[in-house]
Amino acid sequence: MDPQARPPDPYLEWKVRCFFAGAILLLGGILFEFRFAAVLAIVVLAAGLILVLMSRIQRREEGRPDDEW
Repeated sequence: MDPQARPPDPYLEWKVRCFFAGAILLLGGILFEFRFAAVLAIVVLAAGLILVLMSRIQRREEGRPDDEW
């Protein structure tokens, strides 16, 4: 597959932000033993997962093939 033939992902920046913020929150929650930060990290990571699913649904609606996980 030619990587140039693929249109850009409109959710890519937000997915990266969600996963980075979730990772930082989770590490901070584990390191400083803040349960609230760990729970908040799970929520942020779940939001990133929702963005991944939204981009897959959008690709299907446009008729483009799904990528492998």
